[in-house]
Amino acid sequence: MSKLNSHAHSFASFGELLRYLRQRARLTQDELGLAVGYSRAHLARLESNQRAPEVSAVQARFIEALHLEKEAEWAAQLVALATAAHAEVPVDLSPEPDAPAPTQIPNNLPIAMTSFIGRDEELAELKRLLPTTKLLTLTGTGGTGKTRLALQLVGEIIEAYPDGVWLVELAPLTDSALVAQAVAATLNVPVPHGQDTTTALVARLRDKRFLILLDNCEHVIDACTQLANAILRSSPLTQILATSREALDIAGELAWRVPSLQMPDPKERYTLTELRRYATAQLFAERASFALPSFVLNENNMLAVQQICVRLDGIPLAIELAAARVRAMSVETIAERLWDRFHLLAGSGRGVIPRQQTLQALIDWSYSLLTEPERILLGRLSIFSGGWTLDAAEAVCAGDGIETPDVLNLLVRLVDKSLVVMNDLAGVTRYHLLETIRQYAAEKLVDSEEVARVRNRHLDYFLKLGKQVETQLYEAGVNHVHFVKRLAMDLDNVWHALDWAAQADRIEDGIKLISGAFGDLFVIRAGQGKRLDRLQNLLDQPAINKNTYVRAHAYWKLAELAYRQGDFARNNAALDQMRLIARSLNNLEVQSWALSSLAHDALQKKDFTAAKAYFREWQVWASSNKAMDEDQLNQHTIFFQGQVALQAGNYAEAKHWFSQYRAFVSKLNVGKLVTSANARRLGYALLLNGDHAEALAHFQESLTDNYDLGDKLAIGVCLATVAMYAAARGDETIAARLFGASEAICESLYTPPMPWDLEQIQPAIAALRQKMESSAFGREWAAGRAMSLEQAVAYCRVAY
Repeated sequence: MSKLNSHAHSFASFGELLRYLRQRARLTQDELGLAVGYSRAHLARLESNQRAPEVSAVQARFIEALHLEKEAEWAAQLVALATAAHAEVPVDLSPEPDAPAPTQIPNNLPIAMTSFIGRDEELAELKRLLPTTKLLTLTGTGGTGKTRLALQLVGEIIEAYPDGVWLVELAPLTDSALVAQAVAATLNVPVPHGQDTTTALVARLRDKRFLILLDNCEHVIDACTQLANAILRSSPLTQILATSREALDIAGELAWRVPSLQMPDPKERYTLTELRRYATAQLFAERASFALPSFVLNENNMLAVQQICVRLDGIPLAIELAAARVRAMSVETIAERLWDRFHLLAGSGRGVIPRQQTLQALIDWSYSLLTEPERILLGRLSIFSGGWTLDAAEAVCAGDGIETPDVLNLLVRLVDKSLVVMNDLAGVTRYHLLETIRQYAAEKLVDSEEVARVRNRHLDYFLKLGKQVETQLYEAGVNHVHFVKRLAMDLDNVWHALDWAAQADRIEDGIKLISGAFGDLFVIRAGQGKRLDRLQNLLDQPAINKNTYVRAHAYWKLAELAYRQGDFARNNAALDQMRLIARSLNNLEVQSWALSSLAHDALQKKDFTAAKAYFREWQVWASSNKAMDEDQLNQHTIFFQGQVALQAGNYAEAKHWFSQYRAFVSKLNVGKLVTSANARRLGYALLLNGDHAEALAHFQESLTDNYDLGDKLAIGVCLATVAMYAAARGDETIAARLFGASEAICESLYTPPMPWDLEQIQPAIAALRQKMESSAFGREWAAGRAMSLEQAVAYCRVAY
């Protein structure tokens, strides 16, 4: 017998061996529980031999979760002890510790059939709030788990209500007049002949310490309001906990919105252990294991599970409906087909009430309670992508049955009914629809046959906003961080408007939108790759008149983006098109754009003679045509001189020019959009000139400014500049890790650093590779690539 086999057989019980194997795999009870679909309490009972294991579950899930696929002796012994446990340990059917404990308090609370996942913070907050109010109403979008949370809450505080805790289920009621009767029947309150039911209830509850849970009040809201008001005014000890998609609107009511379950960030890369910490992933994994016992959340399906949790807005019911589908399709297929979620997530279980059997029925229930103007507005609001402001809603949604002053009141009512979500972001009140609601409302908008009219208004609004942005973005004194954050909230809307411009043959309007100030925000917030292709596509569309000022401006932007991305063939082609239009229009301004671009193109090729010649031509035009004032002209000239010196390798001279530029623009108060790039260039000049400590200060300044601006590409580049500093001072581990993080960030944006950045960074990476031992370099590089953007920035700041 091998040592391994002998060790395996040294364990006398399933629980003892399970604990050993779990600890050997370095898993907590929570982590193993998530992998096999059990609660921590369930695992604790298994390990203490208080509960017999399911042999099929051990074979299907525990072997893989404990990494025993290639260790046959351990796997066989675990199964053998699981089988033997049934002869020694009676199956424990008592509720898990996370279910309400048995109590002598009168109640009609149902036994929970599934574990309660997440919501620890919410439960703690509600336990604190409930004693402070006579009426606590849990509101929220359908399917967010209001009832489940309420039941868990009352189950945990039931001892505080000696006269009883009573659940009154209102969902089956179709007549508001039956609400009082339902409460009386649940509390077993007799109603004398000829007496009003509410009067009888008030008399019965007057001196009793009851907690009444009114569940699903929204469709009988008026009757619930009247009854609750009557009870609470006459019964000093009785409290009411209600669940509803809107508040009861009673004096003293505390309305508390139930949020979606905690979701992973769709843009972040997680390890399996990190993903398992999110309640949405836990919920999906457990419910999927109920549908398919062999299901385990693992490295292969974790990305699809992350997508499902995010795209379903963290709504528990929707996630449970999706998890049930693993019986018939892979998790990856479920994620791919969520575009058709209302057909995909249909058919829950025979024991589920009808409105919770499908995602469609869930939203139908809320929609049926809306007035016609509310329905019209909800449909029109679905046109927004990523949210909207009140100004945008009034501009896009008013008209054709809804007056502009009515938009605010209707919007507030949709917020109250938990169909629209309100947020305060960067000091701006914004609204958005959960994606599931948005898709439902979009279908209603299509049915109304007013899609084209609303989408045209949407495009018109953002064209107007873009013009305002263009006049403000580079004004002196503008708080760029605040300004950019506010405008970046609407980038998804701009992409959506661009799609419509191409579809509706409003090509010129689409070009105006993407080639103006919003285009600069795309560079700051989203990288250039996506915008470059979209702009090229618009310019390639057939048009009656291709020789327009707007198209020339768009080709200038296209050339700039192509240059930034290192696509010099497309850069040159765009410049050629721009010059053709300039000649046809005889427009000197357009010709000047070409001169500026040609100068920077020549710099990249290190043709300094040509670069200076093009720039002098541009200076003559700018000065003679008063295109800019003297300060602006000097600003551009100083910057160009610094760039020439840096490209030529004259680092002391580059240091002089960029230092002068820094002093010059500080007087002009131009803002971080301008100064952040110069700080990085000055850092290069200092570092390459041997002034390492001073260089670091400027690299860190650029990193901080670009982090505040949200310019992810620039953040990635700034991390590489600090890595250059680390390499120069011999901190090889830090350098390799930061270089790896920088590469991963740029790759995630599908956009490389600008050519002049690469010219500084690439030689530093090559030198570091040669200096470090290969495996050490690869290990630190990989560790850097595994970091999120926030983790990489934090690491950089801690390092220096």
